[in-house]
Amino acid sequence: MAEALAVVLMLLGGWASRPSPASAHAYLTQSDPANNSILPERPSRVVLVYSEPLERGYSQATLYDQAGTALPGTGLVAGPDDFSMTLTLPADLPRGTFSVLWRTLSTADGHTGEGYITFTHGNDTSVQSIVIPTTEGAGGPPEGVRAVSRWLAYLGLAATLAIWPMWVLVLRPGIAPVWQVGPAMIGRMRRYGLAAFALALLGNVVALVVQALGTDPDRPLAAVEATLRDTRYGEVWLFRMAVLFLYGLLLANCAWWRPWKRGRLLTLLTLAVTVALPLPFSLVAHAAARPTGREMAIASDLVHLYGASLWVGGLLVLTAVLGPTLGHLTGAGRKAVLGRVLPRFSAVALAAWGVMGITGLYAAWLQVGNFSALRATAYGESLTQKLLLTLPLLALAAFNLLVVTRRLRRSTGEGVIAWSGRFRAAVAVEVVIVAVVLLVAGRLVGQAPARDDLERQDDQVVLDLAAEGRDARLAIAPGTSGLNHFRLEVAGADLPPDSLAIMRLTLPGQGTGQSQVEMTRAAGNAFEWHGSELALPGDWTVQTVVRQPGQADWAVTTTLELGRVPPDLDIPGPAWRFGPSAILGLALVVVGVIGVAAASQGRWAVPARKVVPLGTAAMALGLMVTIQARADLPGERLAATSPLALDVAAVTRGQETYTSYCLACHGPGGDGDGPLAASLPRPPADLTSAHGAAHSDEDLLFWVENGIRGTSMPAFGDTLTPDQTRDAIAYVRAMQEGAIALRDAPDPAECAIAPRDLASLSTLAATPSAARPPVVAEIPVPGATPALPEG
Repeated sequence: MAEALAVVLMLLGGWASRPSPASAHAYLTQSDPANNSILPERPSRVVLVYSEPLERGYSQATLYDQAGTALPGTGLVAGPDDFSMTLTLPADLPRGTFSVLWRTLSTADGHTGEGYITFTHGNDTSVQSIVIPTTEGAGGPPEGVRAVSRWLAYLGLAATLAIWPMWVLVLRPGIAPVWQVGPAMIGRMRRYGLAAFALALLGNVVALVVQALGTDPDRPLAAVEATLRDTRYGEVWLFRMAVLFLYGLLLANCAWWRPWKRGRLLTLLTLAVTVALPLPFSLVAHAAARPTGREMAIASDLVHLYGASLWVGGLLVLTAVLGPTLGHLTGAGRKAVLGRVLPRFSAVALAAWGVMGITGLYAAWLQVGNFSALRATAYGESLTQKLLLTLPLLALAAFNLLVVTRRLRRSTGEGVIAWSGRFRAAVAVEVVIVAVVLLVAGRLVGQAPARDDLERQDDQVVLDLAAEGRDARLAIAPGTSGLNHFRLEVAGADLPPDSLAIMRLTLPGQGTGQSQVEMTRAAGNAFEWHGSELALPGDWTVQTVVRQPGQADWAVTTTLELGRVPPDLDIPGPAWRFGPSAILGLALVVVGVIGVAAASQGRWAVPARKVVPLGTAAMALGLMVTIQARADLPGERLAATSPLALDVAAVTRGQETYTSYCLACHGPGGDGDGPLAASLPRPPADLTSAHGAAHSDEDLLFWVENGIRGTSMPAFGDTLTPDQTRDAIAYVRAMQEGAIALRDAPDPAECAIAPRDLASLSTLAATPSAARPPVVAEIPVPGATPALPEG
């Protein structure tokens, strides 16, 4: 066992030192102006929209000029919701290319992120290559250290959670035939509990420190204090510690020898508290970042984590508590104990694996979606490693269940001792593999979900480079002719600080010559460049060179087929989301799985032929309840009934609904300047902005019906009928089309034919004409100020 632990520690050291690219979870989904855009008119602000809600105290954005110098005169204000922020720009912004460097801290999972966008004020001749902006000290500990900190926390969770369930469900009933060993086993269990709680405390403290260093690595104590005081992660961490101490207090007062007779209520309460132990972990997991169906996603993650912790912790208890006890028993005593312990633990393990399988499939649907995302992303790679590691675990579990259990029943004397030794060895090997699985899980939690990562890759070209035993990845966004962002990520050991990365770009047959650029060093083994070297479509030759002092150049030459549009990726379709009522369905499924698992091992007084049908019925009923709670159905009904073109009657009706319920905050033109806007703690959303127009009808319907957390947007699900909501959205779409038309309208000086402005065009349209056909209905003019309703 000592050698196995040494192997795990070696793996931990290698993992912690392994470099990896940044894996921001609150990643930029869109911006206004868009990345790489050229703006003839001076922009007054930059709106940044992210995939997860932001911690306002940490999230920042800074404007830089072409030379990488931060510019004064900007201001950062909160966006209309928790997912966005707005950077106001100087009124005297000159022509040229600028970059906006952003950094974020997600309130959903506590992960930090950093990136930048560029835009040019002027025309094509104003575009300049820029110096990549960087933030001193940003980033904090490497991802390997973060993964190890999560591993410690997960291992501590599993070790503590399983203490009471394993004792009351497996060990205490298992030693009934040899009750004389009870006091010694209780002593071992309590010593194991102290060690488990010490591990849990260590893991949680390390996780907190690593999280805090990610926000301010230069001031660790101040960072820890700020994290606990000002962030959602700190609040959840304090809740995690409170539940852990409550669990310890209950364990100290439980009746260990007769838990069901002398303290039944306390026993049940302690078991109930074990369900709350994984909840703080789920509250900062990927599930917590789901804007729709968040409650069900968290509940599913909680069940998954509970099943995994119970099974993993059960293996630890068997190794640390049952194993030494068996060593003091005769062959007959071992046979009696294992004959009762193995079926009970098998029932627990089968139930745990059952709920892990069901909830794991749903998590894979939410976070991955298809095989393309599984193959082409770092998250998919880690998930594949985790799944492959479960294969030997399943083989060892089957060995204990199908082979060891049967051989123990048939063996006597020395045969029992031999097979009990094989059982202990198999469990020890399981513990080592499980430790590695938890390490992979710790890394998985720190990576952006595969679905999100693949969506980010949809507007870029990725070149996989390999030579001389070293791999690298060159990402080019948007991967079309013109202005592009280049990012090179080199795998393997850390490169020296003075290493260089050079790109040589050639378009054979065009006579353009060779362009050579020296990329800017970024965090880790990453280098970046931003420029318009790929100006023409065609088959480019790209040579990538990494130069380290005192070593030969690492160089790879490849061909890039560059077009005018980026290549399409196999983006997974949207996963189903479920409302809070689906949690009842999940509970029924869990009850059914537990019943079937226990019946398979003969753990019920009622015959299995009666329990299995009941458990199956509970699972089927739970599945039906869950499907009925699908949150996507209203949006699908809206999409099914919404025509491609705006319906005149719907827009007219929608104007009345909008005037009565929306105008006071969002304003007559939908740009967030209603009569009540100034009195709200956060400005209402500008429905006509690029951000507002990008939302789907499904999103708008959900927000109208359910409101938006953290804002003043109320829920109208009980006030408006579905038809009224659809009509209001139709009117909003009409306003958005009008706003887009106004933004895209040419300057009057650019018009060669009269009328040259909208006022003249309106006058001409109002002039009677004999050739004008009669109009049956008029679409109301979006943005026109309607009369407010009386009262």
